[in-house]
Parts: sequence; structure tokens; C-alpha cells
Amino acid sequence: MHTPRSILRTLLAAALSMAAACSSVNPYEVNREALVLAQKNLAGENSSAAARGAERLYAGRADEADKFRLQRYFALYLASMAHMQAAVKGPFLTEESGTPGIGSPRNSDVPHLVAAGYYAGLARDLAPKARGEKAADEGTKLLPADLEAVGVESAGRRLDLYRMVALTRLGFSSTVQNEFDAWPELSKPESCDEILSQLALEKEIVPWVYYSLFRLTQAGDERIAYTFGAKSRIAAAGAKGALPDARVEELVAWVRAKAEKDKLFFCCQMCRKPFPTDKLRCIDDSTPITSFFPIKATNE
Repeated sequence: MHTPRSILRTLLAAALSMAAACSSVNPYEVNREALVLAQKNLAGENSSAAARGAERLYAGRADEADKFRLQRYFALYLASMAHMQAAVKGPFLTEESGTPGIGSPRNSDVPHLVAAGYYAGLARDLAPKARGEKAADEGTKLLPADLEAVGVESAGRRLDLYRMVALTRLGFSSTVQNEFDAWPELSKPESCDEILSQLALEKEIVPWVYYSLFRLTQAGDERIAYTFGAKSRIAAAGAKGALPDARVEELVAWVRAKAEKDKLFFCCQMCRKPFPTDKLRCIDDSTPITSFFPIKATNE
């Protein structure tokens, strides 16, 4: 027969056992699994769940921020990715229906672009501290293997491109110029292509990167601006709906205006014929419009 004292001893032993179990939970492992889950949700295009999980990790460890710098940094990285995915493929911060995508007529992408830019900015502030963190704590890996392979630097560069795209779409031209000036490799199409290839940016975002760079360079070197615009059009053709028709027409209209007002024609390298405004390749020899070059008409 159990006496009150024996019951009390049993309850006390159970409580001590539970306390020991709780104290044995490794918070770094909990955080790492949260990052893994957010990645799985991103891969499944469940951007809402990915964003919630990443945001919860970042906010939930705020009281011990110095202990979890690296994991909180990658939580911001995944949160920004999730909101960019939602802006492109299906918003969850709006009740409106309609065709998703950056530049949507219903502006359903706007809240997600604001969130993506906000988290990218927080990550930029945290990066200097996260960069110096070790990848393990007493033998416990802090990150999933693929995030560890990405590293703080590459993640930051990807976030900078997200931020540039978001700011361009939202109309913050002066801020975008500052972002551009701080990353001179973006100003040359060849080195820009290398960056995009290394970062394996989503194909729906690539046309917007090129479009942003077109906007930033069109007042300067016309050949570079033209090339970025042409690359944006070709990338958009490979990611249907990524760039709205109005943006494509803006790129084409700029080329038309150069021909009509400035007598500057962009011509095929092979046949020297001018740019076909409604095509992506030369109609005679299929040379892509990205290979066209400027010729200034002279008055004779």
C-alpha cells in the first residue's frame, strides 16, 4: 500500500528525472533542427511555414543573442528567402487573389518584399559577429551541412541581391544606388554573370537583378545598360511571368528611344542589322540580343 510519504518520494523522483531530461536538451541542436525544417519547407515551396519557423528561431533566442549569433543569422537568411519565394510564387500576407509574382498588379508582393528587405538588413547588421563564430559548440554542429557550406559571406551576397531587387521594385532608387556602389563587380555584365552563377539565384529573381542593374546604369555607359536590359529580357523569357510585360516594354522602349532620339542603334555582331525590338535573337542568323553592340549613326 502506498503511503503519502512514498507517493511524495515517487513524485519527487519523477520531477527530478524530468528536470534532468530538460536540462539535457541541447539548444544548439534544437535550433539546427529548426533550420533544417525551414529549409524543407522552402524546398516544398511552403514559404509561410518556412518564414514562421525561421522568424520564431530568430525572435525566440533574442534574450541569449550572443550565444546563438550564427544560427540567428541563418534564420534571417531563410526568412528573407521565404518572403522572396512568397513574393514570386504565392503571397500569404494578403487576402487578395490573382496572379502572383514580383510586380503583380495587385501589389500582393509588396509586403513580402518589405519583409525580405527587412530581414536582409538585420542579417547585414549581424554578419560581422556571425562571421567570427565557430561552426560547432563542444562537438555539436550549429548548422545543417548545406548552410555551413554556403557560409556567411555567400549568404550575405545573396541577401544583398534580394535587398537590391526589393528596393528597386519598391521605388527606393537612391538606396539602390548606394547598394550598387558598394558592390562594383555588379557593374560589369561578365562579373555579374559569374556572381549570379556562383550564388545559384532563383531563376525568377535573375531577371529582376538584371533589370535593377539596367536602371542603375542607363544614365552612364549605354552599352552596359543595353546588355543588362537584354539579359533581363532573355532571363525573363526563361522564367515565364517573372518580369511583368510593362517592365519588358520599358526595356524595349529605351532601345527605341536611343535609335530615334540619339541615333544610336544596337546591331547584330554577325549581320550588323539593328536590334529587332520584339525579338530575342537576330531574325537572320539567330545571334542573341545580348551580343548586339552599339553603332552611332553619323550625318553625312
